[in-house]
Amino acid sequence: MRGAARLSAYCAFVSIGCGAIGLHSAKAEAGEQLQAFGREMDRISDIFGENTHMRINGQDLYLANGSSRESMDATLDRFEKYCKASESVFKNLPKQLNVAEDAKEERARFADIDLSTHRKVDGDLGSVMCIVRGTNTGNGLLDSLKKFGTTQDLGALGKMRYAQARKQPDGSLHVMMLWTEDSLKLSELMPPDGVEGKGHDGSLAPRPPASRRIMSVDLVDSSHAAYVYESTNSPNDTIRFYDERMAAEHYNVVDDPSAASRPKTELTGEYRMYERDGITVFVVAQTNDNHKTSVGLVESGISESFAANTRMNRSK
Repeated sequence: MRGAARLSAYCAFVSIGCGAIGLHSAKAEAGEQLQAFGREMDRISDIFGENTHMRINGQDLYLANGSSRESMDATLDRFEKYCKASESVFKNLPKQLNVAEDAKEERARFADIDLSTHRKVDGDLGSVMCIVRGTNTGNGLLDSLKKFGTTQDLGALGKMRYAQARKQPDGSLHVMMLWTEDSLKLSELMPPDGVEGKGHDGSLAPRPPASRRIMSVDLVDSSHAAYVYESTNSPNDTIRFYDERMAAEHYNVVDDPSAASRPKTELTGEYRMYERDGITVFVVAQTNDNHKTSVGLVESGISESFAANTRMNRSK
């Protein structure tokens, strides 16, 4: 009975990850996707400051920026050492799968597999990602996977730790870290196509016409917030809508001071910057892969209490 139960557990484990090779591939793919996300965050991380608490669709993530004069390898080694020293349900698989001490072949099959940490270096960009045990993590790998399948909460698997280092022209490294704590509901962080994302609309600019909200991003304890929508209106019609609405609210259209320094490939679509009494609203609208219009709004210079009161008044 015990052997049958263990075999059943192994089958479940293999079916989830398609065996050791598939699990390694899945880990590598996840690491590459996270590094791609890290690249996007790196492009705008300078606006966040040294430490930032982000709330995306109501889910909490944390970001920190820093610099290092160490080499790429030495910097990544420090993060990887932390990952390797931390407990995780994705390492020591014989223990996680309750493989008997006398089942030497079975133990050997999984002994060298460490799915907890992924490291990648691509030219001037390097990263380390790992999942470490949290308070909501299951009793073992299979229990954690079962909990994750039910809740879609990353906390069931552990706490994500991600570090990215990019070489700068002066030889130093810009180091960016992203991490989660005990809960991150992926189903709310990334809503399915056609589903309105959780969170809220902005407090200064209205949502675009004929749209669904994909993401709201609050920088906790700061005056910045951002929102992403998908609209069936064209980029030109979207910007025309904001020109009219923001003018009615006595905002002035101003030149984007950073536009001249951006690569031309980043200046696709239509964009505007509006300003009034030290408050700024930036709008960008561009056609996406779904042949719809992705609309991004960034509001800056408002207090959290003002934003909350404005949203409350709009909802009445």
